[in-house]
Amino acid sequence: MFIYILNLVMIFLWALFITTTIKKNKDLIFIILISTQLILLSLLRDLNVGADTAVYVNRFHIIAQTAWERIFQLSDIVDFEIGFIILNKLIGIVWENESFFFSGH
Repeated sequence: MFIYILNLVMIFLWALFITTTIKKNKDLIFIILISTQLILLSLLRDLNVGADTAVYVNRFHIIAQTAWERIFQLSDIVDFEIGFIILNKLIGIVWENESFFFSGH
């Protein structure tokens, strides 16, 4: 829980810093900083966070290792919609690490 409180505090501090020191493109700089912060939070979170994270990781690996010819048959096995299965497959082709799977959702 501490990391999420720290995240909120950092958002406030970034806003305070940007509004007092930066003259141009304040909104863009703020959006870039906060987006980077949230993406890092998502990428670096532990797989034990969340009640169903282990299920999603397991199914991500199943989908990533399945051949494209069989990908449409997986919707009954993994109980995901076909669009989500295709998204998982594409992420699995580019990155084998499940951390990127969580950052893309």
